[in-house]
Formats: sequence, structure tokens, C-alpha cells
Amino acid sequence: GWFAAFCLCLAAMHFAGARKALDDARLTTFTYIAAHGCLLVALMRIVGTWAVHNSSPSERSSFVSALESLLLALYGIFGLIYGVLRKQLIDRWLGIFLLCIVIAKLYLWDVWQLDRFYRISAFVLLGVLLLGASYVYSRFRSRASDRWP
Repeated sequence: GWFAAFCLCLAAMHFAGARKALDDARLTTFTYIAAHGCLLVALMRIVGTWAVHNSSPSERSSFVSALESLLLALYGIFGLIYGVLRKQLIDRWLGIFLLCIVIAKLYLWDVWQLDRFYRISAFVLLGVLLLGASYVYSRFRSRASDRWP
């Protein structure tokens, strides 16, 4: 609990710092990416803690891993949608990067670690999320610009 609260506070400070440091583009980009990283670590810790308390010991690792993959995929999709709607290149790149991490995690780690039910559900959910992301990206391609924060 304390670590998640610390990461949330750190993310808030980085988001505020990114908003204040509009003069230096590199500093703004770094603090913005660091804020998203802290927020994502806090969310993964909260989801992991919830999953540990709400799963049986035999399925705990599969449940936690599947929920972490789902959280990363949802965060990536929302980052991609936010980047398209706000015309922010960095948000689109962060969303695509997170989706690539989820795909790599799913194919390199989860295939060997998850139980059959969680493996099938993770692949189905990832497929649905990727189809949704590709639809949003292709539908609103004209709104997407190459503006860096």
C-alpha cells in the first residue's frame, strides 16, 4: 500500500513538473514519460495486491500475470486513444510501446507460466484490444498529427 501511494505521489509530482517545464522540450518529455512510468507501476502494484487477496493460492501467479497484461494493454490503448484525440505524438508512441511490451510479455513469458484458462483468455482479450486500437487509429488517422509535447 505504501509503495503504491509513493508511486502515485511521484507520478503527480512528475505530471506537475512536466506542465511547469514547458520551456525545455527534452525536460518536459522526460518528466512526462517518468510520470507515466510511476503511474503505471502504482497501478500494477494496486492490481497485484488486489489479485493476491482475491485469488486462490494455486491460481495466484496466473491471475496476477493475466491482470498485469490486461492493465498494460488497457493503459496502452487509452494512451493511444488519448494521443490521437489530443494530437500528441508522445502519447501515441507510449501507447504503441506499451502494446508492444504486452505482446512480448504474452508470447515470451505468459505462454509458459499461465494456466490454460488464463492463457486463452489473455490471448482473446489482447486480440480484442488490438482490434479496437487498430480501428481507433485508422478511423482517426486524419486527426493524428506529429506534434511533440
